[in-house]
Amino acid sequence: MTSTDHQTRNLNIFNRPPKIALRATHIKLAQHFAESAQNNQQRDSIYHNTLAILAISDWLTWLDIPHTHHGCDSWDSTARWFDDVADLTLYGLGRIECRPILPGDSVMKIPVESQGARTGYWAIGLDLAGDCAMLLGFLPAEWVGDRDQVSLDELEDVGAFLHWCRDQQLRVDVNLADAIQLGDWLVEKFDHGWQKLSTLLNELVDPTELSLNYRRNTGMTGARVVEMGGDRIQAILSVAMNLAESEEIESEETESEETESEEYEWDITIRLQHRNPDLMLPNDLKLAVFDVVGRETIVVYPTDHTNLQVSFTAEPGEGFQVQLSWEGQTLAETLVAPIA
Repeated sequence: MTSTDHQTRNLNIFNRPPKIALRATHIKLAQHFAESAQNNQQRDSIYHNTLAILAISDWLTWLDIPHTHHGCDSWDSTARWFDDVADLTLYGLGRIECRPILPGDSVMKIPVESQGARTGYWAIGLDLAGDCAMLLGFLPAEWVGDRDQVSLDELEDVGAFLHWCRDQQLRVDVNLADAIQLGDWLVEKFDHGWQKLSTLLNELVDPTELSLNYRRNTGMTGARVVEMGGDRIQAILSVAMNLAESEEIESEETESEETESEEYEWDITIRLQHRNPDLMLPNDLKLAVFDVVGRETIVVYPTDHTNLQVSFTAEPGEGFQVQLSWEGQTLAETLVAPIA
């Protein structure tokens, strides 16, 4: 990452682009969050933090950089009550802090509750009179260290942030050598703790209560029981596969069998549901799917606290990894789509 010559910086930081409009919906939500504050100082803090987060969220959406408020302290009413937090999660990159900067400020203040718990820090200038925000700059967490404030002159620009995103993108080691071959499931050959879903359900006390409503298919669904947090979470992880429906492709009779064999894909549905239907999954439980080179391609959190589900298509022989993460514990399963 290349440092900028600070002597060439415009001293009036509020004249620098890019600018993001603070929409009416932003202001309304920030006001709503601030209503629960204990005093005026906390009310202003929550209001400014929320506007800063929403401004950069709009910019990230425009750049198609996946992110979420889900599981963030800034979107938790209890955490906002006790802490000065402005975090936002970037998929595959962790949580960044979006610190609001007001006219006249010369430093970005970093509350103790965000020190060491973020992968990076953004300074977001707020022009409340003009209803706009400015992306003043970014610093990776390792550049900040344990400091409680950083001079605005130290900030890196938007380009540096995009390079950081590219360099820091979370990768995992997807080793196909010991991967579960889903093709074996088609002949009802299971191992590594997996078994046919119907067999697993028959072993449970009252399987009908689980209501695992997979669509009818002519493929196969394998499942296993997983435990996280000791035995605090006992859930059923299942993988359903079925030949994907595709439009009929007109082809010459002379086309080779090799070409024709590549004209199909597999529909894959991965689902996690609590073994006890009366218990909810924690809202910070994460299900992620990584491609064969280790890039995080899908991330979901519980929406109704009862299950997690993702669906995607895989080419014959394509490998992928499923990860469950909660409270520092990660469970991973590597699988390969059937070749035939």
